[in-house]
Amino acid sequence: MVSEMGGHRYLNRYSPEWREFRYFRPEEFACPCCGRVYVLERLVRLLDLVREAWGAPIRVESGYRCPDYNRRIRGAPNSAHVIGAAADIWPKLQGPLGHCRAKFLSLLQLRGFRRFGLWHDFGFHVDLGDLVDPHTYIAPSIWIY
Repeated sequence: MVSEMGGHRYLNRYSPEWREFRYFRPEEFACPCCGRVYVLERLVRLLDLVREAWGAPIRVESGYRCPDYNRRIRGAPNSAHVIGAAADIWPKLQGPLGHCRAKFLSLLQLRGFRRFGLWHDFGFHVDLGDLVDPHTYIAPSIWIY
């Protein structure tokens, strides 16, 4: 089923829309604590477009986080993961790190992402929190972990 909240469509584990995505599956976005899948449909759509353009695998390290799990791992209290609007992803490198990082960041921006966190080892936090709550999640934003 797809649920709508605040005009935004959210996917759960059983949403039929998952069949429309070429590169991502619900279990990749599931909370490691409770197994719940709660993710903005637009987030997955944009990631699917990014993956197509990148031409190599993108691993989802963290998708939805229930509030209990987010506290346990000391995630940000207002983490966009908790509202189903974020993913931590690791694209497969396709050349030197600096070149790949610039190219991948450009792809993210071209596909509509405006909030990014950069990990030192070519991981990215991407979120659409500004679509859900523009007062809490300011965009554009970029930060380094």
